[in-house]
Amino acid sequence: MEKFNPVFTIFPSLKEVSDPHNMSLENAIVRIKSGKCKKQVEIVRALAGDERREAKKLLPAYTFSGTFKKRNAAGIINHSGLIIIDFDHVKEYDIFRAKLISNPYTCVAFRSPSGDGLKV
Repeated sequence: MEKFNPVFTIFPSLKEVSDPHNMSLENAIVRIKSGKCKKQVEIVRALAGDERREAKKLLPAYTFSGTFKKRNAAGIINHSGLIIIDFDHVKEYDIFRAKLISNPYTCVAFRSPSGDGLKV
């Protein structure tokens, strides 16, 4: 049986949409776990309001839903087979995450850059 390792596009940021490149889900997980953007995420978490929203726009933009030539619905090249859910303001984060990762259809679940959400 072939291992499920979909490919998607990553853009440098929400503001910088040139120079996108493709990445496998496995490589993205390694990148997230390694803390590649840890300093940028810490800055986002230290801010609030409009400053936080603007700082988040500078983080890399992962398009887990597929490969794209542009970051919009018309720009899709190939769907990855993944559906991404973004939960904001999660209470009891560890309990909620544990329930989600126990679901056989969950590939990955991690804390959002804001620090109080969950990306699944």
